[in-house]
Amino acid sequence: MVHMSYVPSPGAGPESTRKYRRDAPTEMTEDLVPPEIRREGFALGSRTWKLTQRLRRHDERGAEMVEFAFVVVLLIALLYGIISYGLILAAQSTITQAAADGARAGIVATNAISTAQTQAATDVGWMDKGTCGTASTTITCVATEAACPSNANNQCLTVKVTYNYNSSPLFPELPGMGVITPSTISSSNTLQISSPSS
Repeated sequence: MVHMSYVPSPGAGPESTRKYRRDAPTEMTEDLVPPEIRREGFALGSRTWKLTQRLRRHDERGAEMVEFAFVVVLLIALLYGIISYGLILAAQSTITQAAADGARAGIVATNAISTAQTQAATDVGWMDKGTCGTASTTITCVATEAACPSNANNQCLTVKVTYNYNSSPLFPELPGMGVITPSTISSSNTLQISSPSS
């Protein structure tokens, strides 16, 4: 049995059909030189990594500025939220303390109502929103005497401090922030009036 195979005859033709080294052109054209010898392209080699770095740097130029713009907006919003809500919590703590201090000062004084209101006004003074109780202020300090809810025979002093935060916030609000910030901050404290000791 004879095995026969077809071998094409050497001749001119496209590069893809050449089978023999002797059929390759004798002079090296620019197209036939491998990329690592030409020192260009994306072929792997010791000298081509600099080119790929240069191309990548050129393609990503300005990307850092866009990323920074997104990040800085988020950071500013986060910082604004921390400052704004920190001041809201400080105002709430001050209002609560002012009502408690006013009630404690009023129950041992001869003029309970005026003493309670004066003490409450002193406590909220750092917020610089006007004198507590006047018409030009956003903070009201109201003290009232009434029968105690637990025992009608005893008199109780109730001090209520209210801060209209919506009309005069401690920190400037961004547009739309009024939806998530409180409109008013208030606190009240009730204590039984006792006679001052001599």
